[in-house]
Amino acid sequence: YQRRVRGEFMELASLFARKNLYKYNKTFLLNSTSRKRTTLNFKTRKYGTNKIDTVVANADKRKKKGYVVCITSGKGGVGKTTTAASFAYGLASRGFKTCVIDFDIGLRNLDIHLGMERRVVFDFISVIKEECSLKQALIKDKRLPQLHLLAASQTRDKTALKEDGVERVLNELKNQDFDFIVTDSPAGIESGAHQAMYWSDTAILCTNPGVY
Repeated sequence: YQRRVRGEFMELASLFARKNLYKYNKTFLLNSTSRKRTTLNFKTRKYGTNKIDTVVANADKRKKKGYVVCITSGKGGVGKTTTAASFAYGLASRGFKTCVIDFDIGLRNLDIHLGMERRVVFDFISVIKEECSLKQALIKDKRLPQLHLLAASQTRDKTALKEDGVERVLNELKNQDFDFIVTDSPAGIESGAHQAMYWSDTAILCTNPGVY
């Protein structure tokens, strides 16, 4: 049941990323008791510029392979991982070879968003510490072969992220002809967020309206 719901969500997320960035006021509703899908009810409003088109245009201008896009914010719970998953899915849907990396060491959840949690054997830190090859750690999406995930470690802490190690992994991804590398930054300004932002070519900031 959870996999079916997640699949439906990813279809919506992909549509959100691929089209002209529609704002969904209502998404599909699920009856929690019977666990049956009810009406798919959309109210859509077109706004802004397509973020994927903007990023692709910038990468084309710089004639750069392995363009690094950081999804970040100073706050937790604003939708960074959801944005990273749908943005990477949208790029891969357009035919770009895309790798999305979870930088939230110790608190990984990008693999759950993409439905790959049961397929994680090696992770980002395993590659940095040379416990496995990059090829062994990359997980290819079964629905979209152009999309790859490099999961975060669940048992290490963020101090395991070293600048030289992160740089080496990113360079290796670029050498494997990845068009885009999407980094899912943890919240705040600690080392994980710093490493995700430091190597990026551009960044997308996730914000929420709030009362202070």
